[in-house]
Amino acid sequence: MRDYVIVSDSTADLPIELVKELGVTIIPFSYSIDDVVYEYYLDERDGDISEFYSRLKKGAMPVTSQINPVTYKQCFEEFAKQGLDVLYVGFSSGLSGSYQSSLLGAQMVEESFPDATIRCVDTRCAAVGEGVFLCEIVDRKKKGANLSELAWWIEEHRKYVRHWFMVEDLFHLKRGG
Repeated sequence: MRDYVIVSDSTADLPIELVKELGVTIIPFSYSIDDVVYEYYLDERDGDISEFYSRLKKGAMPVTSQINPVTYKQCFEEFAKQGLDVLYVGFSSGLSGSYQSSLLGAQMVEESFPDATIRCVDTRCAAVGEGVFLCEIVDRKKKGANLSELAWWIEEHRKYVRHWFMVEDLFHLKRGG
């Protein structure tokens, strides 16, 4: 069995220090405000999150964008070139089309690298719920779990994760569907 890496996306909302400690690769989601596109990196290299929320409170209307298949392909391909398999732990398919894009990106890589295994798993989670999965599977990987075991574990346990959150108003939730 080949060695593998764990990849996720910026909706996991983990502190960058923890992401570095975990050793996972994070693919950024993007958003635009006033026709300027930003990549949401957890280290805030392309926009301060406090500034984002400040602009929101002042009436800015951000538009989010799912991660496209080519972005996934480029990320997964880098690991395939190194002889590594990939376990992608993704944002809920109920909230974004990015999971479907990850499957397309994985398929493109596997066509070019037939020995590569790219496994995409829909956590059905967002924010800290997704982040909790990352922490848990990194720990399980360190204890010897293989890629297939971890993918199975996520699929079996995602139905037990509950998300509780509060918002100041429902405007952006309604706007986003």
